[in-house]
Amino acid sequence: MNLRQRAVVVVMDLLLVAELMVCMYLGQQQGDGLTVFFLKTYLPAGAVTVLTAWFLIRQLRDRMPLVDAAHNPQTSM
Repeated sequence: MNLRQRAVVVVMDLLLVAELMVCMYLGQQQGDGLTVFFLKTYLPAGAVTVLTAWFLIRQLRDRMPLVDAAHNPQTSM
């Protein structure tokens, strides 16, 4: 994992914690509807955050060329 990917993971973690805090704060104002409010707000927001981070991590990976072992036997060992 390169440095850019690690930065995406750190930002994703911070966003998930911030989303959790906001959803819990807003949900506690709902009273008995906390569970429903939390599930309706945090799960979609968390899913979008995780899927966006997954997409960015895949886009930011190092582009390593595939080595053909038949043409370059030294790198296959």
